[in-house]
Amino acid sequence: MPSSLPSFVGFSLEYGRFELAERVGEGTYGDVYLAIDALTNKSYAVKCLRRPKGYPAEPSLERTEIQVHQKLPHHPNIAALKRVVETPDYLFMVMEYCRGGDLYENIVHNPKFAGPDNDDVVRKVFLKLVDAVMHCHRHGVYHRDLKPENVLVDRDGDVVKLVDFGLATMSRSSYDIGCGSSYYMSPECQGGLDGKGRGYSAEANDVWSLGVMLINLACGRNPWNQACIDDPTFSAFLANANFLATVLPLTAEFNHIIRRVFDLDPRRRASLAELRALVSSCKHFMQPMRRVTPSSSVSSESTLLDESEFDVYNAESAATKQQRLFARSASLWTVSTSSSSSSDNYSLVDPCDRSIASKTSSTEPITLLDMPTRHIC
Repeated sequence: MPSSLPSFVGFSLEYGRFELAERVGEGTYGDVYLAIDALTNKSYAVKCLRRPKGYPAEPSLERTEIQVHQKLPHHPNIAALKRVVETPDYLFMVMEYCRGGDLYENIVHNPKFAGPDNDDVVRKVFLKLVDAVMHCHRHGVYHRDLKPENVLVDRDGDVVKLVDFGLATMSRSSYDIGCGSSYYMSPECQGGLDGKGRGYSAEANDVWSLGVMLINLACGRNPWNQACIDDPTFSAFLANANFLATVLPLTAEFNHIIRRVFDLDPRRRASLAELRALVSSCKHFMQPMRRVTPSSSVSSESTLLDESEFDVYNAESAATKQQRLFARSASLWTVSTSSSSSSDNYSLVDPCDRSIASKTSSTEPITLLDMPTRHIC
């Protein structure tokens, strides 16, 4: 959702030093401008926010973001806040600028990120991102809104910068249920599977979000709409922890990473150190014959993987899903492949009702999601 702020293109800050050349991003809470330093000719990103009432005495997202930047020591993978310019009505945060755009744009549009052999780029970018999050946690900062839109990269993935700390917290335990972006929230961040949870580990929640982002990078997909029992794909994952490997061409080592990072118990979930080690040693994320291929006409709504490869169908009612979910039996779902057909043809066998939802089924399919419409907050 675009902000309601006026355009500041052509305006300058600090007596003409920083000229706002163009608006490069807009979101619910503010806009981002490309600014040129008249003294050095260097480019900066300037985040423009409406000054909240009671600032700086009263708590606000704007005050939190500035405080976090002041608390964190410099790190090469976190965009540095250079200065804050205040006016009676607005706040302007002058920050490092990364010319390649955000990670979302590059996953969707950049062939180097979505090419057939993108393992090196996935590993390089993700490890830099993990390093940034580890640095935050080491200094008592938990992001709580990790998503591709909040990561800036260059076109080759050599530069990675974590941004947007407006929803960050400096407490390891969080009681802000529903904080963040729904695609990337852990179940406990949403109140748990039963909806009765009142708090969660901000550290473990960040790890979960990183897991979703790793799937974004490697597959160009989201694993589910939301990690809750009403989501059919997440429900299938709950019934079978290997479910994603039946609908995506994941290698065994990548599937192991996914199972560790999506452990429902945040106490058993992979730590950042373990996640980093697993990704470092993962040679291939996707099976070589079925990797993502670049497209010359990719849009934010388009698919980066051929939909025909993922013909897995959902033949259950909502009540049956709920019953299956709470039974938590790993044997409820098995993957079947026909010996007379390609190994790409997967069907989901439900031993409870003895019916097989196949390609000719009229039931609604469980599909992995394309990268969602971007959200800049």
